[in-house]
Amino acid sequence: MSSVAQQMLLVSGNAPATIAFQGAYIPSGSGTMTQTGVSFGAVRPRRLIIVVVMWSAALGDVITSATIGGITASIALVGTSLGSSSPVRCLAMLTAYVPTGVTGTVVVNLANTGQGDGRFFVYQATNIQSQVPFGTGAGASGTTPTSATCNLKANGIVLAAANTNTVGPFTWTGVAQDYDTSPGVGQNNGGGSALPPSSVTAASFQFSDPGGTSGGGPIRSLIVASFR
Repeated sequence: MSSVAQQMLLVSGNAPATIAFQGAYIPSGSGTMTQTGVSFGAVRPRRLIIVVVMWSAALGDVITSATIGGITASIALVGTSLGSSSPVRCLAMLTAYVPTGVTGTVVVNLANTGQGDGRFFVYQATNIQSQVPFGTGAGASGTTPTSATCNLKANGIVLAAANTNTVGPFTWTGVAQDYDTSPGVGQNNGGGSALPPSSVTAASFQFSDPGGTSGGGPIRSLIVASFR
């Protein structure tokens, strides 16, 4: 392919998407979680920064607003909160096109104060045509494995993230693992990403862990989102 044709692909947004894990962060703050110096990677066409957010908070806590590199973020997906009384474990995925800067600040505002165990897991995606997910899926369970389905688009990306009130490590199907970490005793966070080779309807994703079975509600939450 000629250099002119390659440039036209980039301008039109038809070039294949890429995805790269940038790192894990422990933000500061309570009602507002803040992390400076977050890696966004090199400036590239149609660069979408995706932040998976996990935290413990009062029952019913939600993200009210967020910024990534000073840009207002969209909430792409929210997972099932784990627990029937405070504190509960929460999970969400945020996105924003960030056209400048190789690093920046991520700010997440919560409805309630008193959060703990906050974590940001950051990705750089490029050649993304829309920050609105092409497909989403979610699952929650008291037993392992935990599964979800998601529609995929050729030349796009897919990310999965899990939050549990049980121990890791996780084993994934459908994505390659990017992180696996424990924010506290009896808790685990994990996630991964992939480049779908073709468009798929209701592609299957799941994670397994060595933890136990809950006596009541779910202790495992999974979210999946694809973009093109």
